[in-house]
Amino acid sequence: MLKLRPNPKRIVFLDTEFTHLDPDRREVWEIAAIIRDPGMPEIEVEWQIRPDLRFADPNALKIGGYYERCLLQDHSPGDAVIIVDPDHAEPGAGETIEYEKRRTTAREIAAQLAPALCRATIFAGVPKADELTLERFLADHGQAWTAEHRTHCVRTLGLGYLLGRRAERVIRLGVEPHPAGVPPFPWDPKELAATVGVPLPAQAHRALADARWAADQFDVIFAGNEIV
Repeated sequence: MLKLRPNPKRIVFLDTEFTHLDPDRREVWEIAAIIRDPGMPEIEVEWQIRPDLRFADPNALKIGGYYERCLLQDHSPGDAVIIVDPDHAEPGAGETIEYEKRRTTAREIAAQLAPALCRATIFAGVPKADELTLERFLADHGQAWTAEHRTHCVRTLGLGYLLGRRAERVIRLGVEPHPAGVPPFPWDPKELAATVGVPLPAQAHRALADARWAADQFDVIFAGNEIV
C-alpha cells in the first residue's frame, strides 16, 4: 500500500488512461505514478479501476487498449486491482495477476493518491488531461487534488532542451547547426522525445509505460543537474 505524507520537494511523473476526451464525461480506468522524494528510493504505482462505460468514447477505449488490457471487465464499476505498488511487484511477461491478492477499490486508491500528490510537482506527457481526470476522480471519492498548481509538460521541456542545445552549438561553433537538431513545427511529442534520445516505448498507452517515458525524458534533459 502507498503510504506517503505530503512533501513539497516531491516530483511525480503521472499518466492516466480514460474513457473519453471530454473531461465532463470521462472516467479513469488506469492510473500510474512514479514518485521521487529526495534521498529516498523511487516508488512506482499502477492501478486499474473498472469504469462506468455509459458515456465512453469507443475511440478512447481503442487508443488505450481497454479491451486488450483491462483486467476488470467482468467486475462492477469501482472495483480495482493493484498492478504495481510498494507491496506488489510488476508482473512478468505472460504472468497472470491473481486478482484476489491484489484487489482494492477506487475509494482506497483515491485515499492513497491524494496525500502523495499534495504539494508535489507534476511532470507528464499531457499534464492538463491527467490533472482534470484525477481532479474528478479524487472528488468523486471524497478527496481533492492539491498538487503544485504549475504542472510541467515533458514535450515543452524537450523542446526547450533541444533549442538550448542548438543555441549552444551556434555560440560554440559560430555556424548554424543542421536543422534536424530540432524537429519541425508542430513538434510532435514522439519526434521530440526521439531526438532527445528517448523513443516511444513499445507498450505506449499503458499508464506506467507512459509515466516511465516522461521520467526518462526528464532524466536525459536534467542529467547532471541537481533539481532538489
